[in-house]
Amino acid sequence: MLERDRLLDDQVRQADPDRWLSSRFVADERARADLIALYAFEAELMAIPTRVTQPLLAEMRYTWWAEQLDGAFAGVARRGHPVLEALTDIVVRHRLDRAPFGALIEAHIG
Repeated sequence: MLERDRLLDDQVRQADPDRWLSSRFVADERARADLIALYAFEAELMAIPTRVTQPLLAEMRYTWWAEQLDGAFAGVARRGHPVLEALTDIVVRHRLDRAPFGALIEAHIG
């Protein structure tokens, strides 16, 4: 397991214990790490309202995530950000569609 995968696993375990426990049902280590990365992305979005004091600041953070996903879907990860590095890897390997990620961000804005 990569150090990045361990960091994300810990992040999800702290942010959303139920989802973390559900990931334990995935026997394949690489598939579990991919699932954890997706859960970590959701955890990042869920944490935004707790980190800001004004709705405009929250919207700016959601916009930042949307812009960073542009890089992930172009195959260019933002280095130093474990969630974005993992998402870029997953998007490339699994040829994922961007629309569900954008919809997830929009759902959090709403």
